[in-house]
Amino acid sequence: MRVLCQCLLLSILASLSLQQPSGEATEAEPSPPHHCPGGDACSSFPTPLKTLIASRTKTLHFVRHAEGYHNEAAHKFERGSPDYIHALKDPSHFDARLSAVGRQQCEELSEEARGLDYDLVIVSPLTRTLETATLGFPSAGASKGGVPMIAHESIRERFGRNPCDSRHAKEHLETEFPHVDFGLVHEGQDEHYCDMVRGE
Repeated sequence: MRVLCQCLLLSILASLSLQQPSGEATEAEPSPPHHCPGGDACSSFPTPLKTLIASRTKTLHFVRHAEGYHNEAAHKFERGSPDYIHALKDPSHFDARLSAVGRQQCEELSEEARGLDYDLVIVSPLTRTLETATLGFPSAGASKGGVPMIAHESIRERFGRNPCDSRHAKEHLETEFPHVDFGLVHEGQDEHYCDMVRGE
């Protein structure tokens, strides 16, 4: 039903954008350059409609965290095998940091991010994601004079399944990542920490 309504709305908007007052001849004015957030998906729309879409929508860029030490350890084994699972359950990978490969991936992300126009970075409060966002979007963060970088629990990929899926206490993270806004993260220890570990 939602898709149908959206299609109907686009059809109505397209119709309205093409209508001209009856009995009046108007000379078309060149449209200002614009960016269509849907890319080729909306290239077939009339120009007035494309301008309307661009002014009423936001583009979301989803970025997976770079490789962590827990990934590096697990990837030595067949995915899903006992050794693979055992590697992820290693307590030494609590709130895992990025590996050398992960940091290299962040350098590549940083190069790509220079060409993006964005006004907010939302990141989960796991260390590997905070490092990915910090290195991949180096100018972001209120303390750096850049766009806000906000930590939010609801976008964590997992909650306490393995030690690597648990996080440090909020106070620890605020000290290491002062440019990130942790206002939406609850105080103290991780409420979803893995029972196999006890974080700082």
